[in-house]
Amino acid sequence: MKQIAIIDHFGGLDFRIIPGYLADRNHAVYTQDGRLFLVRVERVYQAGSDLYIEDRSTAVITLSNRCTFNEIAQIVARLQGMTAWEFLTQDVLNFPGQQYDFHMI
Repeated sequence: MKQIAIIDHFGGLDFRIIPGYLADRNHAVYTQDGRLFLVRVERVYQAGSDLYIEDRSTAVITLSNRCTFNEIAQIVARLQGMTAWEFLTQDVLNFPGQQYDFHMI
């Protein structure tokens, strides 16, 4: 996966730059405090280097609460290889006592 810089914009002049990895054209993953997050990003070309800004109009998904650097590519590859049905039945339903509100059409 390609390493990128993600701009997390809080509004006005407040922002931080997070190192992350491009999972596909519009999505990236990054770690913070050992947790792995998936975000939607938008590419911004800046004088020879690619920067990506986090799309704040969408959700941030926690993919793992305990993730090492070596596991990042494995987790992304596993998710990319699953159907939505496999994800729901093999991963989401395996957490007892949890309730998830998905917004389906």
